[in-house]
Amino acid sequence: MSGSEDHAINLQVANMRPQDAGASIARVPTAAMEQLANREGDRTYRKTPH
Repeated sequence: MSGSEDHAINLQVANMRPQDAGASIARVPTAAMEQLANREGDRTYRKTPH
């Protein structure tokens, strides 16, 4: 992604599944993944607003 592009969406945090605890897994809706041009298995990083 170039510096001029910024793909941002807001996602609601939900309860995690017990098997995901500590695994750094986020379950993202398909529509959000399409909006971010991500596919299953892609690594995605979040920016903190600070």
